[in-house]
Amino acid sequence: MRRFEFTDGSSQKFWEIDLQGTGFTVRWGRIGTDGQTQQKSFPSDAKAQTEHDKLIAEKQKKGYTEAGSAPSNTVVAPAPAAPKASAPKAPEAAPIPVPPPPAPDTSGPVFWSDDLLRRVIPRRGGVSVPVRPLMAPKKAWALVREDFKKRTPEGISQDSEPGNLTAESQAVAARLANAEPSIGTPEEDAVLLTFLNYREGWGHTPRSEPGIDLLFALGGPVHTTRALLLSLDMHLAGGLVFKARRGVNTEERTARYSRLSQGHLHGLPRLRALLATQTDDASYQAARDAAASLRSTGEQRAASAFLFPTETDWVHAEAEVYTQEKEHPVLLSAVSTPDALALFTPLIKIHHLTQDNVDYIPSMLDGMGTASLPLFQDVIKRPYLGSDFLRAWAGFVASINSDEAMALLIEQSAEHGKEMMGTLLDAAVRWPHRALRLLAPKASVRGKEGDAARSLLTSVVRRHAATLPALLAGQSEEALQVVARLQEQSGPDVPDATPEQLPPVLARPPWMAGHQPEPLPVLTGVVPPALPDALAWREGEQAEWLQRKGPDVRSFRQFTDEQWHAFARDTYQAGRQANSRHEASTDPAFFAQAPEALARQYISHLRYWNWGWSSNWMPRIVARLGLDALPSLLHLYEQTKGESAILLGPVAVMGLAPQMAETFQYTKKFRHLGRDWLLRHPAHATAGLLVPALGKPGKAKDAACAALRLLASEGHETTVLDIASRVSPQVRDAVARVLAFDPLHLFPTKHAKPPEAFGIRSLPPPLLADRSAKLPPDALDALATMLSFSSLDEPYAGLEQVKAACDRPSLARFAWALFEAWMLAGAPSKENWAFQALGLLGDDDTARKLAPLIRQWPGEAAHARAVTGLDILATIGTDVTLIYLNGIAEKVKFKGLQQKAQEKIEQIAEARGLTREELADRLVPDLGLDDSGSLTLDFGPRTFTVGFDEQLKPFVRDADGTRLKDLPKPTQKDDADKATAAAEQWKALKKDAKVAAGTQILRLELAMCARRRWSPDVFRQFFVEHPLLIHVVRRLVWGVYSPEGALKDTFRAAEDRSLADSNDDTFTLPEGALVGLPHALELDEKTAGTWGQLFADYQLIQPFPQLGRPTYAPSAQEKDSKSLERVKGLKLPTGKVLGLEARGWQRGAPQDGGVACWMEKPLGPNLTAYLDLDPGLFTGMLSESPEQLLGTVALNTENFWRNEGGRPFGSLDPILFSELIRDLEGLRPA
Repeated sequence: MRRFEFTDGSSQKFWEIDLQGTGFTVRWGRIGTDGQTQQKSFPSDAKAQTEHDKLIAEKQKKGYTEAGSAPSNTVVAPAPAAPKASAPKAPEAAPIPVPPPPAPDTSGPVFWSDDLLRRVIPRRGGVSVPVRPLMAPKKAWALVREDFKKRTPEGISQDSEPGNLTAESQAVAARLANAEPSIGTPEEDAVLLTFLNYREGWGHTPRSEPGIDLLFALGGPVHTTRALLLSLDMHLAGGLVFKARRGVNTEERTARYSRLSQGHLHGLPRLRALLATQTDDASYQAARDAAASLRSTGEQRAASAFLFPTETDWVHAEAEVYTQEKEHPVLLSAVSTPDALALFTPLIKIHHLTQDNVDYIPSMLDGMGTASLPLFQDVIKRPYLGSDFLRAWAGFVASINSDEAMALLIEQSAEHGKEMMGTLLDAAVRWPHRALRLLAPKASVRGKEGDAARSLLTSVVRRHAATLPALLAGQSEEALQVVARLQEQSGPDVPDATPEQLPPVLARPPWMAGHQPEPLPVLTGVVPPALPDALAWREGEQAEWLQRKGPDVRSFRQFTDEQWHAFARDTYQAGRQANSRHEASTDPAFFAQAPEALARQYISHLRYWNWGWSSNWMPRIVARLGLDALPSLLHLYEQTKGESAILLGPVAVMGLAPQMAETFQYTKKFRHLGRDWLLRHPAHATAGLLVPALGKPGKAKDAACAALRLLASEGHETTVLDIASRVSPQVRDAVARVLAFDPLHLFPTKHAKPPEAFGIRSLPPPLLADRSAKLPPDALDALATMLSFSSLDEPYAGLEQVKAACDRPSLARFAWALFEAWMLAGAPSKENWAFQALGLLGDDDTARKLAPLIRQWPGEAAHARAVTGLDILATIGTDVTLIYLNGIAEKVKFKGLQQKAQEKIEQIAEARGLTREELADRLVPDLGLDDSGSLTLDFGPRTFTVGFDEQLKPFVRDADGTRLKDLPKPTQKDDADKATAAAEQWKALKKDAKVAAGTQILRLELAMCARRRWSPDVFRQFFVEHPLLIHVVRRLVWGVYSPEGALKDTFRAAEDRSLADSNDDTFTLPEGALVGLPHALELDEKTAGTWGQLFADYQLIQPFPQLGRPTYAPSAQEKDSKSLERVKGLKLPTGKVLGLEARGWQRGAPQDGGVACWMEKPLGPNLTAYLDLDPGLFTGMLSESPEQLLGTVALNTENFWRNEGGRPFGSLDPILFSELIRDLEGLRPA
């Protein structure tokens, strides 16, 4: 035993460790006390030694010194008021080197992880399982005496009933009265075990092991086996006083708790472990013979089969009994033959695989090995399998060392990837040769299954790079080709960078430096300037809040002025406490709709006690009543916190600053709300943060300091220092120190290492900026660590050093590989940083690969992940990335995701001082095209020119101008490097053009219908001169409009970007005119005909119907009607109805049961068209409603309740009406 002690002021502690074979005992506590004791076991002596040495090294690092050696003294200088030289630190004791853990054994029929091995009940001849050493007899005796006393607090009473065991019970009691441990006859000790193993109910687990250890240590295996089996034919009877009796308990209420078939094992696992590992062959056989003589009852037969799995006849016989009783599969842990397993398999329940405290399945694996696979093949076919089961199932199958097991896991991972992919990756890395052989055929196909197989193989190849030649030996040609393709993506083979070449944050990570930075200043008595409360509205925000509505429970909108006053008198009568929980607190509609003077008079009575539908009135109340509503709003926030923080946006109140800072610093869900509030009210925020920022260390101080640094970094440093200087120069200097704090020291005190499953060191390493060297393994660990405590909103400052020092495409490649590793591991939410790394290190190619995934994730129950994906695109922020974000905002089949994307675009637009439509004009990518709107692809001897058709689909022409079907493949005469680069450029161009085309053509068509107008300068800069958009612009007729909106003239843009009229003469845009796309309703027949002929002459095909577009007008009856019945009763496939989404329609909000009962289309500010559907769209289960019966169409405002606000169709703009009918008529079968 080794003892270590630690003394620091009043703290005096000891720590002891005693290594014994495959385990050790640790004791710790205050010096002079007995302390606490803990035992740990491990699979092998080597593993125990490794953990033993590791713990000692950790203790020595913390300042513990071994008893008998000189203690190491550390002098710590107190934090001075002025800088002083700190006292030197004594050198730390060198930690004991920790040897690397032994490589796991992967050669057996089952791979035994530490966790799986821990759950195995040992069997004779089975896997070597760590078993806790026998408890010392004196300790076991003390625990047995304690438990027996609890069962017999009144002692042993006489029992005159038949089968009583009074004599044996009294003998046990007499023996336990002695301090020295001893045993009795098998019958007496059976009585003892009956008392010790008594189970009071389902939630009670008796302490069985001390009794087993005591009997085994003093009486041996035969005695213990006899006593335990005899106890299974005994029971305790009685209520207040327990009495031991022979035979089966007939009182069903208590008997069920103690039956073996109900999972009460009576210490059997402990005895089986001791028999398997602590006996020689003769003793084991003697115990077996003892059991054979005590197989009289069903419980005894089942227990003996459990104790001796080597007796396969016993086990098989009990398996047949199980098929009749169909209760707890205790004997599954003793199975070792296929016949016995076949009897259990059909009756195994799903929960038997998910209860990690039940050891039947791991123990069965020990007995069956690879032959256990049929059980797993059977249970995976069961219905209604939950995530917990799927993960447990995958873990068991992944441990089986056979081709069939891995093939089964690969097959099921295709359907249950989230739950199984990480486990499959572990198996693939464990048995790489098998993984290459089985996954290569799947990696050669397209689609999700092929993508998954390639991701798995990529990880396998990376992690086994050093032994790859040996792994490839004997593989098929297909596998060799797959690996070759994967290796091409790993980047150039260059040496590791030296420490001198690395950025300092990677060469010397601050979190590993071992010293703390200078503490932040602490000042007392700080009195910040008192800034008055205010409401700071953004443009249009107050008007928008005034349109908000909630439920109108009392139909206040019908009230007369007299009724308003009567309601107020009756409800808010004199003497009623304004803050009491009375009925009026549930009527915020009163304050939103009552005459303003009346609402202000009683607003102090409004109190919210929870966040619900009625809270929807609060924005309108605040916008209407201003600061008078502030107490009610703050009360709502105090009651609901994060949920209502969104309502605090315009509220400038100093007292909110600390809470908003903590929301920003410590919450994930509402972090953005805290950030927005701080940046919106920098003066009030600073004034409210001075006290906590300069106060004592703690969470409040950290949050306040982080908020002040945020304000300074976002352009408000002058405001922060000005507010601080109003207090005193000393406060200003202290705040300046807070702002100047080295951001490299802003990392969490405790941070976990990235999961081993990510294989950080096997990911493709980023290259230095000159691509001469790559980051070494230690630097990869450091990069992953700093990513782990970074977020999209607040990246660790050291990342800027890394981005400046490294090649950006290789950083993006590393981030994508990290993301793939995260996905393979099941996308664990607590490791979401690995996903967000795409935003911090990604590039345009990242966006190209991520955007399609974002579009599909909501359909895979991963909406939150998709929303994070939008944040990642916004964070990357390049023009190409934003077109993908805007594409999702314009068109995606999941309404919730589209709304989030639209919010992101609006935030970006607001930050740039633009409207969303103006931002969209500027988000059209140029795709690397030249001024002529083309691109040259260089193969060396050959070149090809890119062009675009009317749908912006790219094509190539050869040097002779001949249009080709696709870019040709390189030949031996071509320059290989140039041809490869050109092919990659063409591939990226097609992806980006496809996204841009779908967005831009629809955007222009909708702009035509919405009558959007542009100034001549904007039109020329962002349309005519744009290298990509010109290919669409020149195929459309454009109009000149007066400021009042009247069409004055028409023109087109020629291929050389000049403007021409309908006579093909040069056209000049008039000063002060506006440019737009004329709708067919705005063009007279002659003008439309002239343009149609001109476009035909030039063979110009329009990207969407403009000239000759079908138009519609309302009938006399429809003009006055509030419902349109043109398509009512039309029955269509659901897919056809969803085609409306391409025309700007959206699915309605899901109602009860997740059913969207309408489609809707925004027609302008605060106006929407609604098309009723029956039975509606089942969210996530569209197949449940394959057809839809169309109903009526209605016009309404966006904020309506109980169908108020309907409008007649005659009030609709003629173009909007025509386009609405065109959408509906397009649904009819051709």
